[in-house]
Amino acid sequence: MSSKNIYVSSIEEQNKNKEQREMTFNGMNANEWAKNSKSVWEDLPFPRSESKVIDQDIIQEEVYSKIVCMYSKEDDLVLDPFMGRGTSIISCIHNNRHGIGLEKDDIKFIAANDAIVNSLNLLVNCDYHIENCDLSLYKDRIKDNSIQLCMTSSIYSKEEESVTYEEYLENMNLMFKEVYPKVKQGGYVVLIVRDFRDIKNNRPYVECHNDIARLGEDNGFIYHDVIIYNHNGQRGLLLQGYPKTFYVNLNHSYVIVLRKV
Repeated sequence: MSSKNIYVSSIEEQNKNKEQREMTFNGMNANEWAKNSKSVWEDLPFPRSESKVIDQDIIQEEVYSKIVCMYSKEDDLVLDPFMGRGTSIISCIHNNRHGIGLEKDDIKFIAANDAIVNSLNLLVNCDYHIENCDLSLYKDRIKDNSIQLCMTSSIYSKEEESVTYEEYLENMNLMFKEVYPKVKQGGYVVLIVRDFRDIKNNRPYVECHNDIARLGEDNGFIYHDVIIYNHNGQRGLLLQGYPKTFYVNLNHSYVIVLRKV
């Protein structure tokens, strides 16, 4: 095959990809769409030198970037109502989305601001806005039907949380109620959550991901998809219930996908 034919084939492929990207709501071509359709995600390992000091519940930027690219396109507006350390907003910036991040915890907000500023470079095209408050105080500044994607990590830990699980669910229910009018028709809410055990209160398995999905449905969203986010390659194995009762290690999270239709 001549170099001229190779060149023509390359142009044809580019045109095909362009046509496919223009057809989709997220700007993906057919190959990218298929590649990102796996129902199980494998955890991406941290560099060895960092693995001992990074909180394992911090979601990696690569995971947020997958969500951003799957459920929005460039220049879309993306909201994280529980921004934490700002990783979700960094993923928005690096993928040319307009990010809004909210975090009421002062320490986490300062850490998020520093992380975001340090991530900026000359190639950044999209603006972003972060605020040291919760959604209840900020929601009136967001136009109705303007958010293409609301994404966040909201992992409940019985050992670390200062609220009960019931209070946690009440907070999530309020978030759904406040964010619903702000999400576009056809837009998405994507949450990373984790089931847990409460052995002391005779609840060996608490299906947090189903509780969260039901709250979303109660507030008008449809339960669109669920993805398993596997951490077995990153988290160690513990002796759960040894030696009398056998429990498996819950080394996975759920990516709950809700949609406004």
